[in-house]
Amino acid sequence: MEKIPIAMPDIDENDIKAVSSCLRSRQIAAGKITEEFEKLLAKEIGVKCCLAVNSGTTALRIALRSLKLSKGSEVIIPDMSFAATAHAVSLEGLIPIFCDIKPDGNIDESLIEKRITPKTKAVLVVHLHGICAKIDMISEICRKNGLFLVEDCAQAFGSNINENMAGSFGDVSAFSLYATKNIATGEGGVVCFNHAEDEGKALRWVNNGRENGEEILSLGDNLRLSNINASLGISQLKKHKKMLNKRKVIAEIYNSEFSRLNSIILPPYSGKYGNAYHHYNLIFKRGVDFNEALEFFGSEGISIKRYYPYTLSECAPFRRKPLKTSGFISKNSFCIPIFSSMKESDAKRVAKAVKDFVRRREK
Repeated sequence: MEKIPIAMPDIDENDIKAVSSCLRSRQIAAGKITEEFEKLLAKEIGVKCCLAVNSGTTALRIALRSLKLSKGSEVIIPDMSFAATAHAVSLEGLIPIFCDIKPDGNIDESLIEKRITPKTKAVLVVHLHGICAKIDMISEICRKNGLFLVEDCAQAFGSNINENMAGSFGDVSAFSLYATKNIATGEGGVVCFNHAEDEGKALRWVNNGRENGEEILSLGDNLRLSNINASLGISQLKKHKKMLNKRKVIAEIYNSEFSRLNSIILPPYSGKYGNAYHHYNLIFKRGVDFNEALEFFGSEGISIKRYYPYTLSECAPFRRKPLKTSGFISKNSFCIPIFSSMKESDAKRVAKAVKDFVRRREK
């Protein structure tokens, strides 16, 4: 029995040809292909300009740095995300203020204003699992309180809110291009700006302080994305809507199969606030023993994963008590396989296993 992985990059012959063509050109460092990728991304996302960098974490750090916040300023973030969300805030000399989430994993917008203090300068929203947060409402909260809005779209490429893509709402936004993301370059990330001058300053930070040639204008690091990675990104971008639709087909199978399982909470359906179905997370209302689930699904040849077995507030270096909803979900949910190259027959096999597992626990 072939094991079904939790995730897998969608690599086809066109992707391979694109990378091969770049290699044959011998122009493999950051260059014209990377610049073309940035322009295509900006057009697709709906922002003025994009800067491709070496990881999603770098993208988030550059996004925060571009706001020019004073050291020690507070940034409100959701209590559930990958560690990079909180680490990026701290590494930029800022203080993460944790806010509880809703069952979909996104920040609870009704709690944000309660976390605002005189030191608060920004709200960092994560579109977790590919599910769009209530970004229009959060944008209004930020406007009313004079705060910057940052979007962490690491998992949400292709997800839309009223026809506008996630990443186009914030003052600045960041995407990841990691191997399992909705478009993948192996490693990589993107910072999105709506002001060209912000991109120019950020370019110095990622290009050893250089801009327009060899003149060194400031301190800088080497955080660039290579032509090799960008060539794969361009090929992936050409088919991203097709890949997104394939993910939705798998999700629709799950949604249909699980509709009568009252003991679990499913991801929200796509509606006004879109879902790019980067993950498909199941929340068990009465709790779940993850080790038991791991053993059961393992015996069925199916990979599952608890992407967030911790809340951000309790992980290093913060070590605080987790908030209520994030604390429950971190211990009582797990993701099942979903990826664009997944066969429908495998999705049905996963669905059957989930129903068997849930019904066995309910006896």
